Amino acid sequence: MDAIHAPLSVGEGVYIPVGPDGSHEGREQPASGHVVAEQVHGAVQLHAHQVRLGTKTENFDDALVAARQLNLRYMVYTTILDWKDEATPMASVKDAVRVKIEFVDVPAKTVIDAAVLTKQSSIFATEKTGPQQLLAAPLKKYIDGVFGLSADLTEEEREAPGFFTKLWHLYF
Repeated sequence: MDAIHAPLSVGEGVYIPVGPDGSHEGREQPASGHVVAEQVHGAVQLHAHQVRLGTKTENFDDALVAARQLNLRYMVYTTILDWKDEATPMASVKDAVRVKIEFVDVPAKTVIDAAVLTKQSSIFATEKTGPQQLLAAPLKKYIDGVFGLSADLTEEEREAPGFFTKLWHLYF
């Protein structure tokens, strides 16, 4: 049976490192790692009192060391699995985003929750909807869930069930 973790405490510090840039079909998407880190930072700031945003791209291990040096309890590490940002709002060309998010208990060096958030633009979109805009809603829902609020991500938005999805199914 998987361990069930309580929602994160708002009184604990959280480190948001800048993960590596994403790509789509071998084309790197410059600054996408920073964009995702800023989005995560904004979503976590709504819940936690002390949130620090990294200033440079860090791999997981270096980010964990940085979080420890800053004496922060949690780290939220992101890995962009797909970042498809097309320059047109044409119906036949969809933008897409797929991001893995890991909440880490820094002192224990343990991932306490993880999810892969996925979203694709609609074929009926009348204006450009890039990966950054696509990620906003599922990211907010997921972060809210980690801090004990709504955890109602759709199957389309969340690929891998984690603690809050399991908890949701236990009680409802």
